[in-house]
Amino acid sequence: IEYYADIILSISEYFDNIEFVFILCLSSMIHLKLKKYSKTIEGTTRILKLVLLIDGEEISISKIKQQMISTAFGTRALSYFMLNEYEESKADYSKAISYDKENASAYFGHGYVSEKLQKNQSSNENFQAIISISKMKKISNSLIGMTYKKLNNYEELLRSYSLALRENDQEI
Repeated sequence: IEYYADIILSISEYFDNIEFVFILCLSSMIHLKLKKYSKTIEGTTRILKLVLLIDGEEISISKIKQQMISTAFGTRALSYFMLNEYEESKADYSKAISYDKENASAYFGHGYVSEKLQKNQSSNENFQAIISISKMKKISNSLIGMTYKKLNNYEELLRSYSLALRENDQEI
């Protein structure tokens, strides 16, 4: 399967239509799963170039296209993260969020990479954003608690953990 994903990636420069973007997305996901992060970055970069140029203008991007672009930036950000290229990862997570404000995984990734870069306030803000857009409140409150611990704000740490426990009780 890696062989076919490599072929798709190598011929991608000769295609510029939306149908091929979906095939290239599949190739990038295969490379990501196989931990071939450099090839994932190459594929998602190609996807972004194709998607942003298909309509000619970036201004009239549909909701589906925005989500596709956000996912591509998020996938590339994850690949950069796995290669310990945290600044590139953070930049791509920021772009993913700018295209889709409801992309919880982009906020999570941005928060986690911010934590790696020891930018705990930024990390906390990203985990806070997840609460308002997803059903991952228990996990988000736990992550927020961990960032408050690093910020030495123990009152907020206890409040966040209490909220996480309350969410846990509601799930049962």
